[in-house]
Formats: sequence, C-alpha cells, structure tokens
Amino acid sequence: MADRSGEKFLSKAIQEHSKGRFLKVEMGVEIQEHHDATKEIEKSLLELHQMFLDMAVMVEAQGEQMDDIKHYVTNAFEYVSDGTKSLKIAKEHKRSSRRLF
Repeated sequence: MADRSGEKFLSKAIQEHSKGRFLKVEMGVEIQEHHDATKEIEKSLLELHQMFLDMAVMVEAQGEQMDDIKHYVTNAFEYVSDGTKSLKIAKEHKRSSRRLF
C-alpha cells in the first residue's frame, strides 16, 4: 500500500510537472504571438508615418504650383488691362488721324 501511494504521488508529481511545462510552452507561444502582432503594428505605423511625410511633400509642391498659377493669372490680368488701354489709345489715335485727313 505504501508502494501504491508512492506511485500515485510520483505520478501526480509528473503530471503537475508536465502541466507546468505545457503552460510555460503555451505562454511562450502567446508571448511570441503578441510580440509578432506588436511588430506588425509597428511596421504599419512606420508605413503610415512615411505616407504622411510623402503627403506633406506633395501638399507643399502643390502649394508652390498654386502660387505659380496665381502669379500667372495676375500677370495675365495685368497684360489684358495694359492691352485694353493700348487699344483705347490706338482707337483714339485712329479717330484723330481721320480728322486730320
């Protein structure tokens, strides 16, 4: 009977030891999965950061293009105004030259 209880004790100790190992392995797997997920999130955040940097560069470049367009429109307006004045002056010169003849 003492042999029997010793075997039970030994068997129970082995089972507990095996459960402990299994739990450690399972926890190790969970920790690794959590680490991998964290690394994936970090990678995604770095990609998102790069996209925002690229977008900032594009917005800045487009801002410069908008400034150029505004400059060209302003120049065109001035040229049209000057052209209109020149046409009025030419028209007046034409009238006065007709009067002389």
